[in-house]
Amino acid sequence: MGTENGAIVKANVSPTESLLQSKRDSIAAVATSGVDVDRLIKQAAIAAIETPQLGNCDRSSLVLAVARVCELGLDLSKTLGQAYLIPYGNKATLIIGYKGLIELAYRSGRVKMIDAREVRDGDTFSWTGGTSPSVNHEPAPLGKRGDLIGVYCIIDMADGARKVEVMDKNEVEAIRRRSRSGNSGPWQTDYARMATKTVIRRACQQLPLSPQLKKAMEYDGDRLDGTAVVEKPRPSLADKLAGRDAGSEATETPADQTDHDFGDDPLAGSSPNVDDSELHI
Repeated sequence: MGTENGAIVKANVSPTESLLQSKRDSIAAVATSGVDVDRLIKQAAIAAIETPQLGNCDRSSLVLAVARVCELGLDLSKTLGQAYLIPYGNKATLIIGYKGLIELAYRSGRVKMIDAREVRDGDTFSWTGGTSPSVNHEPAPLGKRGDLIGVYCIIDMADGARKVEVMDKNEVEAIRRRSRSGNSGPWQTDYARMATKTVIRRACQQLPLSPQLKKAMEYDGDRLDGTAVVEKPRPSLADKLAGRDAGSEATETPADQTDHDFGDDPLAGSSPNVDDSELHI
């Protein structure tokens, strides 16, 4: 520890961690029950070290992204793959991983099983839709599976209903090209995972969305359809953390024409109040 202008400064603390720790109480105020806020702050700081451009992003966008991870109760570790922070221009952007969507769907209590898989060249694959959808997928022998040619998702609901979504690679590519993060981040480093996430997200749109899953799909910086359509909300703490007014983004806007398309909180007002002076950066 040392001192700087009379203030105590912890050794080996990155600027990103210092920023987030200075907003810790406000971030914790929006966190879902059981979230380890300090652990997520550490994970965000590590992400900024691994991707230096993230640490140079707009401060408010970084605080907002971390606050939303805490609000959803997801994890930023690469091992779990639930959520990622990536720079988009000068904004820190929250990308929800496919495992994050699955986690939130299971938490709702309405989903019994989710199975999402890649289809590769050499596999045997067929499916039927209608009122009793089914999938028949026989992967090629190990070592003989080729390039990814499609993805599918099966969701069995607690009430006995089944949802099936199938997308070929051309459909996935159309989504990637419209995505604001299609040429960076996980789309470049983990293409198969992002393709899988795309079909899961499309399948989830058929479900009665829980509040957290709905928020995740609105907050996700990697839009499925390239647009953000949200209702005008009341101010939430997450919005206040970024120092912005609720409803400032409540329009339908192509994702490739905006530099700050995080979505808004439709359940705003449910969090405890925090003094505005603690929230502005």
